[in-house]
Amino acid sequence: MSITNFKQIIQDLSGIAYYHPQINSFGFGDVTQITMDVETKQEPEYPKMYVIPDTVLLNQNALQYNFSIIILDQVNADLSNQSDVMSDTLEIVKDVFTILYQSYTASFGGFTNYYEPLWSPPATPFLERFETILGGWTLNVTLEQPFDYNTCVLPITGLTLPVDVNVVNYKQILSDLEQIAFHHQQVNSYGYGDIEQLTNDIVTEKEPDYPRVYTVPAVVTLAQNELVYNFQIIVADQLNSDLSNQRDVMNDTLEIVKDIFTVLYLSEYESVWGANVIPFLENYETTLAGWTLNLQITQGFDYNKCVLPITGLTMPTSVNLVNYKQILSDLAQIAEHHQQVNSYGFGDIEQLTNDIVTEQEPEYPRMYTVPADAVLAQNEMIYNFQIIVSDIINADLSNQSDVMSDTLEIIKDIFTVLYLSQYQSVWGASVNPFLESYETTLGGWVLNLQITQGFDYNRCDLPELPFVTANKKWYELAELWNEISKKWSKV
Repeated sequence: MSITNFKQIIQDLSGIAYYHPQINSFGFGDVTQITMDVETKQEPEYPKMYVIPDTVLLNQNALQYNFSIIILDQVNADLSNQSDVMSDTLEIVKDVFTILYQSYTASFGGFTNYYEPLWSPPATPFLERFETILGGWTLNVTLEQPFDYNTCVLPITGLTLPVDVNVVNYKQILSDLEQIAFHHQQVNSYGYGDIEQLTNDIVTEKEPDYPRVYTVPAVVTLAQNELVYNFQIIVADQLNSDLSNQRDVMNDTLEIVKDIFTVLYLSEYESVWGANVIPFLENYETTLAGWTLNLQITQGFDYNKCVLPITGLTMPTSVNLVNYKQILSDLAQIAEHHQQVNSYGFGDIEQLTNDIVTEQEPEYPRMYTVPADAVLAQNEMIYNFQIIVSDIINADLSNQSDVMSDTLEIIKDIFTVLYLSQYQSVWGASVNPFLESYETTLGGWVLNLQITQGFDYNRCDLPELPFVTANKKWYELAELWNEISKKWSKV
């Protein structure tokens, strides 16, 4: 496995700039820093080469680092040198790519021995006004590096993960992610929840210790024979006010991300290849930088009705004859017969926390149905619903992972019942997490449910309508429509 890391790649790019006779300065960081030399705090010398980190892909046996390499120079106020600037900076772009591609020997950098650029990178022209007018090109390059995800070199000790992940629930996955952070030698704190809680330790109620691993829940997909869990794993560290440790922070936090993915890949969990890792630079109480790993874990799931906490439920034997009201009634029946659901509601999202019968805060956990679009497709109707399952989260957020796990289990139960009934619930249903403050703080999930129903658009089933409209005046047609409406209201 190559020993080259993110910091070394940045150092290599810096070396290309240093030894290129036409480049007078180099920079690395966020695009907002492009016209500031972080060492001198002054406008840099031009032409300048500036590197902005982009997504890293964790592929099978390889990493792909994406960078925006910007070559820019000053354009005169009257634009008289604009064509020269655009030509000269494009030549430098071509030089940079050639060096990366052809550097087989130590005298030419030796980069190709550790990583190589992928072909056909786009170079995009720009003309921007900062303190001065700048023009040039942005080379969006991908550098591919072999990587074997070797657990023997990880700074993680004493970690034990489940041997059969097909029987674990959401809470267990969260617990395992926390354990990975706890046993990692470079990680000093862990958190889970909404992105707004990233810089708040819910136990100490203070700024947490860094580097920090923080898990944000993302969509869950109910696919055929499996569940697909998505998480945003944020690894963040503090930047010095002068940004002097920016390269170190970006390198070290990316190494932690690679360690987390490696542990999961080498465990019984099925972490999906091609996970993308996105860099960030944010201002909170302190300036933080790091990476967000968009992690996807798949888990076999057989939608087995025998293990559901639902008793005494009877569903229609032929759903092609039911109407919308019957579907709503069946959803209400699922909630009523589920042992963990304590209330049910239907209506607009604004009514979620109001029981329209008691006019009080409802009991939780609560199942709530919001109507969505219905589609009149060829030979079928497609009904869409948002099924919200929510519960109360304690003020100190101490039960947050329990609430998210338990409400997701209820969602899985609802979908399983519908799948095993005569209803045609569509595979690939997305389930979105939420954390909201109402009278109390609620957490849970929204199931975007789609049900299909065969429909033949049979005119013989329509109420008898006197469609005789020839030579009728507008007020006669209005009277006819009133008559039609009265007949439909009786259907």
